Amino acid sequence: MQSITAKFPPLPLNELIPRINGFETNSLNEKQSLITDLINAHTIFSVDILKGSVFRRARKINEKDYPELVQDLLWKPDGLAVSGRANPEGFSVLYVADKPETAFRETHIDAHFVLL
Repeated sequence: MQSITAKFPPLPLNELIPRINGFETNSLNEKQSLITDLINAHTIFSVDILKGSVFRRARKINEKDYPELVQDLLWKPDGLAVSGRANPEGFSVLYVADKPETAFRETHIDAHFVLL
């Protein structure tokens, strides 16, 4: 299966950063051009999930929050979601990844944490 970034490559940073930095002073046509380019590069897409696909989930767990039940690994025990890339504070979203290293990176875990 092709990765999402391979299937939908992002705009190169060396092009994107100057355009974002100059956005406030750009002409209306330049602003519309950037927005159009962003929409074209980051289209809303659907991904076919094939039978047998495997997804990974990683979560940072403190010693005092060690789960008693397997189901407690899915959501935070207190149920209070912090804001994330795809959710506002208080709105839980299940993040999954097709590669272990992606799941690990999503957690921003330091070296002193253990992942199982």
